Amino acid sequence: MTTATLTSKGQLTLPKVMRDELKLKAGDKIDFVKDGSGQYMLRPANHDARSLFGCLADLYDGKPISVEDMDRGIATAMRARHPVVPVAMPSTRAPRSTKPLTKKAKR
Repeated sequence: MTTATLTSKGQLTLPKVMRDELKLKAGDKIDFVKDGSGQYMLRPANHDARSLFGCLADLYDGKPISVEDMDRGIATAMRARHPVVPVAMPSTRAPRSTKPLTKKAKR
């Protein structure tokens, strides 16, 4: 177990072992997350997006698909879950007259 000490200013210095394990450096933000049992967990709040590369590789064993194929799949699933129901919208324009237009006489 690693221990840290809270200063009189409310600051906490994480031990080097924890900083190294969490890959933290000066200026990084840390979230303190309370779990269901009332205990707190530390979680780095800012990650480099490159650190996510390959994190889902073990979850998918099929062939790679294109972004266009993904978009089509998402659109198909959305249409299946949320079918479009036509709704008659009230017209905001005044109805057009069916009378023929006549030229005004010059004065």
